[in-house]
Amino acid sequence: MNRMKIKLKGISKSAMALVSLLVFILSLVMIWGVTSSWGSVKTSRVNFQYSCTLGDSDNYTGSYILYRPYSVNEENQGKLIVLIHGGTSTAFAVKNYAIEFARRGYVVMCPDLPGSGYSDNIGTNSSQTIGKTSDPYIEALYEQIQTMNFVDQDEISMLSFSNGSSTAQAMLAKNPDVYVVLGNTSNANMDGITAAKEAGVNYWGID
Repeated sequence: MNRMKIKLKGISKSAMALVSLLVFILSLVMIWGVTSSWGSVKTSRVNFQYSCTLGDSDNYTGSYILYRPYSVNEENQGKLIVLIHGGTSTAFAVKNYAIEFARRGYVVMCPDLPGSGYSDNIGTNSSQTIGKTSDPYIEALYEQIQTMNFVDQDEISMLSFSNGSSTAQAMLAKNPDVYVVLGNTSNANMDGITAAKEAGVNYWGID
């Protein structure tokens, strides 16, 4: 009798281990499916170097996440959306929006602003630079866009969240002929309608 109980307990533990393993595998499949739109979108982390004399070093690392549909290539270029997170957040915070846009055929670039995520902080006091940006960073980010031969350079839009709107405005002011749409999901630190009107681009959002 005791032997039978021991055997049954052993089978029960084996079954639980198998169920746990299946749940784990299923979770990994679901994560992959959501982040890649079930294999139709390639997600990659891109780091780049740029020079800036505003801080205590001349060389800094910037970073962004790129969501690129596999259907987009040099012959079949896609429209680009630069998706900018809020001031104290990171590129990961807007990934659900990025995946949905990419699922609909857009290439999506989600930069980590200086001092956020994988992008170096400029200077020694992070509270002075987190959520803020600089001309060298904006120029380096635009240079990254120019290297994307799979992007239609005449169809580049921006969508910002909260304090990221200040970065969007700075990017628009720096290269007013590049962007076709300026979007904003909040009215924090933003006069988007005026900025868009001055640059001659369409505006979408709250102001």
